Amino acid sequence: QRVGLAKAFANTPEVLLLDEPFSHIDLLRKTSLRRKLFTYLKENNIGCIYATHDSEEALAFSDKILLLGKNGEQELFDTPENVYNGVKTAYQASFFGEANDLKPWWPNDKKRWYYPEQLKISEEETDIDGVVKKSYFKGSFYLIEVATKHGSLFMQHPKAISENASVFVGAF
Repeated sequence: QRVGLAKAFANTPEVLLLDEPFSHIDLLRKTSLRRKLFTYLKENNIGCIYATHDSEEALAFSDKILLLGKNGEQELFDTPENVYNGVKTAYQASFFGEANDLKPWWPNDKKRWYYPEQLKISEEETDIDGVVKKSYFKGSFYLIEVATKHGSLFMQHPKAISENASVFVGAF
């Protein structure tokens, strides 16, 4: 992969087409190489069309994101912030990981999809109650899965929560 990238830069291209160029590189090298590549591209005003299934990569390094549908049609095309915050379907939201559909609870809410970092375990009673199914350790936080009457919800929490604990869910 790295040799292929080096060949691509040999003639100082105006535009670079990359399809998952870091897919077979270990995480340590990948992280460093990504930063160096995208810094170089911006400093040298080289356009790049970059295909990836890695949402963190797309958010961190893109000026614009084109999110394609299952059949290759354009779903969204905008800045990373606008794409992330403007999803309208489960498919679009799933590109960024677990997505929670809160329409059953808040039918008049303009926002439908909530990411785990946008929900919280509430100390106070809310419209959404449930039982903890699992706490998944993710490094700097736990991903808490809560079974509710409308299905599972996922949220970030600083600590694990015991399975079968009753909780209330709120939004930030």
